Amino acid sequence: MLRGALHPFMKPVARLASLCLLALPVWAVGASLANSDAQDDDLAALHEQRTQEVLRDMAASGSAATAAPPRPLTPTSTEPARPGAGLDHRSFRIREVTPSTKPLTFKETQAGPGGLPLGKSGAIYLPEDWLVGDGQPWHYRSAPRAGVAPVAVRSPRVEEAKVIEQAQALMGRVESRAMVLIADGAIVEAISTGGIQFNTRLLSASMGKTVAALAAGKAVCAGHLKMDQRVDSLLPGLVGKDLGAATLRDVLMMASGTTEPSQGDYVGTLPQEVRHYLEGPGNLEQLLETPRQSTAQRGVFSKLKPGERFSYKSRDPHVVAMMIERAVGMPATRWVDEQLLRAFNAEHPVILGTDRSGYFHGAAGVVRMTLIDWIRFAIYVDQQRRGDTCFGRFIRDMGTTQIRAPGLMNSIGGYGYLTWTDNTLAPNSFWAAGYGGQRIAWSTDPNNQRVFVLFSNSADRHVDQIYPVARAWLALGGK
Repeated sequence: MLRGALHPFMKPVARLASLCLLALPVWAVGASLANSDAQDDDLAALHEQRTQEVLRDMAASGSAATAAPPRPLTPTSTEPARPGAGLDHRSFRIREVTPSTKPLTFKETQAGPGGLPLGKSGAIYLPEDWLVGDGQPWHYRSAPRAGVAPVAVRSPRVEEAKVIEQAQALMGRVESRAMVLIADGAIVEAISTGGIQFNTRLLSASMGKTVAALAAGKAVCAGHLKMDQRVDSLLPGLVGKDLGAATLRDVLMMASGTTEPSQGDYVGTLPQEVRHYLEGPGNLEQLLETPRQSTAQRGVFSKLKPGERFSYKSRDPHVVAMMIERAVGMPATRWVDEQLLRAFNAEHPVILGTDRSGYFHGAAGVVRMTLIDWIRFAIYVDQQRRGDTCFGRFIRDMGTTQIRAPGLMNSIGGYGYLTWTDNTLAPNSFWAAGYGGQRIAWSTDPNNQRVFVLFSNSADRHVDQIYPVARAWLALGGK
């Protein structure tokens, strides 16, 4: 491909895309509601009432000894309180709690290693205008889908009320924006610190890496890719370079063996590289061919070999995206759209970060979906991981430790395929994790259908409080 040339798949649609930029985004129109607005309000109010009743019952059970430690919860029933037939997210009110502090914008942060923003006292911080932004005009946008079924909602069971109470208190203490507790494919609780609705679009940060891993799994299961396939078999510009010797498995494990970022840099791409290759006239393919990106890291005595050591950086998921593209014969963004977004019925337009040539650099952390579509995604992964299919087995491998990853993520010491494992504060779980505190947690227990979802500005520094709530929620499943 010529240097700086438009991506070959982009040329036929370039003129149409330029015209589309003049139009406002079109939101999907869901199936018509069976109930009137008044009935929806009644259902939402009833759900709220039943939830508060459960919480009051829990508080009353311990009121006789307020000075003593709280007693273990003894459920009186495992049956859910049912607020009414057909309750779903369209008539469900997200609970709002008072935030601990006002979110910062990008202009209110300072630049850290790799150009990533930092908040007060140098804390890792995802600015509010990044978290709820719409990306760049040239980014890929999927089409909305009409007639998508709403997500079910149920009232909490008695044994869930204590965890919900803890979650509400936590959201008022840490700099988080939305938390969702899911069980058996239904929303049990959704909490925000204000201004977040189900149709609010939220940035993945590095949870996008897990999206890229799943897209690779789809390509493997379709026979387009093999786990032991070398990078240079698909990217001829890397023939003879150290990065070209890595396999798909190596880059899914963040173990390409190439130059490692400095301490505190979670990107490995310089700001000037981002400006030229990912936002300017260059492109992702050219970036990966540069010596700084394609050269092996030097060890004590020799170069690192692919698969030898974990090193967190954007380069490896970028390579995954390029391998997908060349293997399936279409832009990786379109592959994600057709194989993932359609599979879990994403209702609203999804934005996938690309360079100006259309290459999917967002595989490292630029995936924007509405909150309800993130919930659909989380439920879909949970459902698929329990299946006896190629993709189900891939997800189980993705959530199993493939390489040790000590020191970077505090309590987390393992890495699967672009996904975190071995969380000592939340055992038997695997995690999609993003800068600033974006988290989705699934259980490794095939009988556990609980999922924990969090979007945040700066919750990374509060994981010692967040992971125990996730652990308590997941622990209620599989029984």
